[in-house]
Amino acid sequence: MRTKQGAVLESLRAVDLFLDDNADRLSDVVDTGARRTLRAGLAEIDTHATEQTASSLTASRGYDAGATCRAEVEDSGGCIRLNA
Repeated sequence: MRTKQGAVLESLRAVDLFLDDNADRLSDVVDTGARRTLRAGLAEIDTHATEQTASSLTASRGYDAGATCRAEVEDSGGCIRLNA
């Protein structure tokens, strides 16, 4: 996640926490559709960030495995590993 996106996400989380902490004073706001939309949006962003991180880790592991091969020979659309 980029720095600006992360900052916006943290700001939205802070708003959500503020609403929780001040629910007694902000009862008109806490139970609105906008609040439910905020929570749903935060959950969706968290899921996306988790998937993005997992995908990035998987890709980097694949790259590392390819980089450790001593030699690769293209063979009918695929690669075979040679220990030289």
